[in-house]
Amino acid sequence: MSVWLTDLGDILRKAHVPVKEMVYQQGKRKGMHWSKVGFNNRGLTEFRGIMWHHDASPHGDSPGALSWLLYYANDNGYDLTPAAHIWVDRYGTWWIYAAGLSNHAGRGSSALAPNNTGNQFYLGIETDHGMNEPWPNAQLDSLRVGTAAIMRAYNLDPMKALEFHKTYAPGRKPDPDGLELSEERKIVDRIIDTSDENGKKVSRIRRRIRSWRRKRDQIRASGRRKGLPTVRKRLRELNQKLKKVTG
Repeated sequence: MSVWLTDLGDILRKAHVPVKEMVYQQGKRKGMHWSKVGFNNRGLTEFRGIMWHHDASPHGDSPGALSWLLYYANDNGYDLTPAAHIWVDRYGTWWIYAAGLSNHAGRGSSALAPNNTGNQFYLGIETDHGMNEPWPNAQLDSLRVGTAAIMRAYNLDPMKALEFHKTYAPGRKPDPDGLELSEERKIVDRIIDTSDENGKKVSRIRRRIRSWRRKRDQIRASGRRKGLPTVRKRLRELNQKLKKVTG
């Protein structure tokens, strides 16, 4: 069963980032709402992570880049639209234009998407940005907050699920230029730890619950059972504390 990410607009609005939901104005998809759009009318195989890109546009505002992603992206005449799923402009607005499969990753590999399968498993986020261009605070802050919101909604761990095009395809791709994956993973993880789906600060108890859940998942993934009863007990205790606090 394929995956269509039709709730992205709602998730991002709850996180208080600006959102534009696209309806195609020309070409073979004219009149289609973004929630119905996927390459060859297909959805993702599975939603495993988010990949950041830059569109390599000239420095400054480049609104024409969005049109290229929607209507004109091609490889030697072969139609690649939609190219990625979302474009984030320099002011932090998220322009959503695809919910299903899209072309953005190409040849490469990661722990979550080996052997050139990135398109099948990653949500692709393009940004209005070029090589050696400074990142506007509004754009970068919104990119981080929106990414955290989507990962929280789909229970993705940014320490694994956030990927860069340049780390997926090293030597072939340089984007997003000027950012380090290890640092951005930590920042997105911190946002998830310290805020809820509405962007509000969360209590220390909720942060501790998330930390213990991560320990539980790590133990399960390792195939070991040692330590699992302790983790489960601690989670029960913390959830009981949370219920008392929240009523």
